[in-house]
Amino acid sequence: MAEMNTDSGEGHKKHKGGRRSKKMSTRIDMTPMVDLGFLLITFFIFTTTMSKPASMEVNKPDTVHPPDKDIQVPESRTMTVMMGKDDKVFWYMGINDPDHKKIPQINITDYSEYGLRKALLEGDKKARTDNPNPAARNPKDTTYSKNGLIVIIRPCDNSNYKNVVDVLDEMKVTSIKSFSWADIAPVDKTLLEKSGLNQ
Repeated sequence: MAEMNTDSGEGHKKHKGGRRSKKMSTRIDMTPMVDLGFLLITFFIFTTTMSKPASMEVNKPDTVHPPDKDIQVPESRTMTVMMGKDDKVFWYMGINDPDHKKIPQINITDYSEYGLRKALLEGDKKARTDNPNPAARNPKDTTYSKNGLIVIIRPCDNSNYKNVVDVLDEMKVTSIKSFSWADIAPVDKTLLEKSGLNQ
């Protein structure tokens, strides 16, 4: 608050008519403003919402009521993603079955926007385009999430936890609902070794 101090002016010269000149001095007291500032800071600290840790729900297989038989899915809808060292991602479409002469072509990419994400989006689009069911291409249909790409995620022995989080993020961004985790198969290990990858 501002205070006005008046000086008696006895030491000043008198003007004509016997009037004295009075000099006004101003002093600003900042204490109330500082108090108000601290009150506002305290108010916003107590009323703000603290950031909550984000988590992603992953559906686990039903071990109580397992299916009577294995569910068969088209090979054209299946993508296998393998996480290697140095943030490298190896993926292929279809299945890896050397006994039936089905050896897929391995693609190498990374976790960037134009890497794994692009491969997932293109694979999902192709799976829905090739699907004869019209509901597979209609996002408003309730069966939309049951169609499209199916991703099998296989971490290699030299991958790390960050790679797992990166793959889960890409699943969330691309809205792919059908994916599962599995240990890397011996045929996949052999395929990587023969291709000279993940050394």
